Amino acid sequence: MESRGAKVVPIFAGGLDFSGPVDKFYFDPIRRDIPFVDCVVSLTGFALVGGPARQDHPKAIDSLKRLNVPYMVTVPLVFQTT
Repeated sequence: MESRGAKVVPIFAGGLDFSGPVDKFYFDPIRRDIPFVDCVVSLTGFALVGGPARQDHPKAIDSLKRLNVPYMVTVPLVFQTT
């Protein structure tokens, strides 16, 4: 993706709440209301906030609405192409 001009910003969260790293790394550090990315690609099979047993949909929706860029989850794509 970088060879095609994309700025790749990988993040990892040790817990099950990825909204914190999204807020910290995917917004312009000076103007916190402007997204720093054009798209988010999730490499986990879990929700943005939560895991297999419990999700916090309102928190995830709020985070993604504020980001306002496409959000793609790759795990379903793997299952659909095998």
